[in-house]
Amino acid sequence: MLATYTWLVKDERAAFTRFIAVFVNKSLTTGCFTDEFKEAIVRPLPKRDGLDSGDLKNYRPVSN
Repeated sequence: MLATYTWLVKDERAAFTRFIAVFVNKSLTTGCFTDEFKEAIVRPLPKRDGLDSGDLKNYRPVSN
């Protein structure tokens, strides 16, 4: 059903872009974020190649 409204999104992309920009800028200036924006998937990535993969100190958390 979502695919049937893609023409609307394409036609009104300028309005959507302005709305998203205002929303994000207001959130950044006020420090207020919705709960959905406060969640992330955190994955451990190695700090560099060649380190012991069994030692947790050799990883850094990266949130997506």
